[in-house]
Formats: sequence, structure tokens, C-alpha cells
Amino acid sequence: MPSLTTVLGLVKHATFLQVVWYGEAVTGTPRTELGQPDTVDDSFALGPSDTIASVLADYDRAGAVAREVEAAYAADHVVSGHRLGPMTLRWIQLQVLRELAQHNGHADILREQLLAAREPRPAGGAPGSRLLMITGPIAAGKSTLAAEVCRLLRASGRSVALTDLDTVAEMALPTLPSWDQAHAIHAQLVGAWCATDIDVVVDEGTSTPEEVRQVRDRLPAGIPIFHVVLIADYDASLTRALGDPGRGLSKDPDFLRADHDAYARHLPDLPGSWRLEVEGRMPADLAAEVLQRFGA
Repeated sequence: MPSLTTVLGLVKHATFLQVVWYGEAVTGTPRTELGQPDTVDDSFALGPSDTIASVLADYDRAGAVAREVEAAYAADHVVSGHRLGPMTLRWIQLQVLRELAQHNGHADILREQLLAAREPRPAGGAPGSRLLMITGPIAAGKSTLAAEVCRLLRASGRSVALTDLDTVAEMALPTLPSWDQAHAIHAQLVGAWCATDIDVVVDEGTSTPEEVRQVRDRLPAGIPIFHVVLIADYDASLTRALGDPGRGLSKDPDFLRADHDAYARHLPDLPGSWRLEVEGRMPADLAAEVLQRFGA
């Protein structure tokens, strides 16, 4: 059976989830009476009458209803129309944000696969380099995960280059002129390695959409990208930071909290292929799952 996960199917599902959370949950009207299927799986299915224009129009209408609900009720208002029982509007807002961020990642995977499929292979049939980018807040375990991913790739016989922002910055410490310069040089370095015939470039250090864009702008045209966006808990990250003797300012709770709060604000706009929850799992297990998704 072919997969129901298509770009247009994801948009149709995004309409479904907003109708369910802002329609059914708030009014108590069953989702089927609101023009939606009864099950999540069916919400991805495209029918003969579905077009790009019609699916986008339905999505816009669902978004307008969601905005009307949010304008009409306080965040602590309790609704009870959903099958899960009573919940606050704030809980619904966070749930919808989480689901939309997740499916944005799914859409980005599909987009990158489509673009990669259209690019001709380099002369001689060589596959060329691939970029595995790891983005996350401070003390989320980016460096540990990247190092373990590289170890597994090299053990499988792949050639790997590991690039990271902190190493670039350390080249100029303690006289680093600005972090903006470190980010610019880091992006150039990633692009330079991706222009070689090395199998995989693993990069870590980005944490904002602008930093990701800066790296992508330096990449050779058509290079396949798999972008892992880490989801980390502040308290667990603080424990990791305090236990790392090599850390300085990031051990400060207020500094780390500010970084994690900023990352949470940026998260919906990060163009990742996949969101990865890191807490409660060993780095080796996380790395193995990353490589399985990466296709290595």
C-alpha cells in the first residue's frame, strides 16, 4: 500500500487537526459533522475532488476559525468537547503548535527528497557528499550526538567530516571579535567540506533559523540535506552543563534559561527534516536512530 504521507496530504491533515482541536474540542460537535474524517489516518488521504487550491482554501478556513476561538476565550478557559476530556485552551494551543512543527519537519523531508531526486548525479556516477545537520539549544547534547554519529559512520566505512561552531570560535579565543564572524566562517567551512567528495559532512552548532539559512546559503547546489532538530528539557540541559567541566557561561541558569526560551520561540520556524526528543535516551541509541532516518 503506498504511503499517505504526501506534501498535500500533510496540509489536509493540518486542516483536520485544527478542526478537531478548535472545533470539536471547543464546541463538542463531532468531527464528522464538521466535514472531517473520523480517524487520523484518513485525514491524510486525498480524494478525487482534492486540488492544491481546494486543500489550501480548507486550511485557510480552519486557521481563521482557530484565530476566532483564541480571540474569544482566555488561555485558561476549559473546554470539554474532545474525546480526551476537559482541557484548557492553552493546552490545545501547545498541542497544535507541537503537531504543526512536527509535520513541518515531515514536509521538509519530502521536499528535500524531491529536490535530491531531480538533481543529476555527478559525472562518473559518484554519489557526492551529503550533509547531516544537527540543530539544538545549548547543552542539548549536540556535540555528543554528532560525535557518536561520526563514530558509527566511520565504523561502517564512510568518510566523514565533523564541523562545529564552537571549534571555529575556539580558533580565535580569547580574542574572538564577534560570534557573527564565527558563524560566517563556520558556514563557509561547512560549504567547503560539502564541495569535496567526502561521503558525509556532520555539522552541529546552529540554533536559529538565521544560522541555519547562513549555512545552507554556502552549500553547493543540490547537495542532499538531512536536518535533525533536537528537543531538549531545560532542567536536564542544566544538569548536563553543570556536569561538564569545559563549560563556562552556559552553566549559569539564567543564561541557559534565556537560550532555551529563545530556542523555543524559534522552533516553529526551524526548517528541520525531523524533530528528535533527546531526554531519557542514550547517545548511542539516538545516533543509531538518526542514521536509520538518514539512510546510512
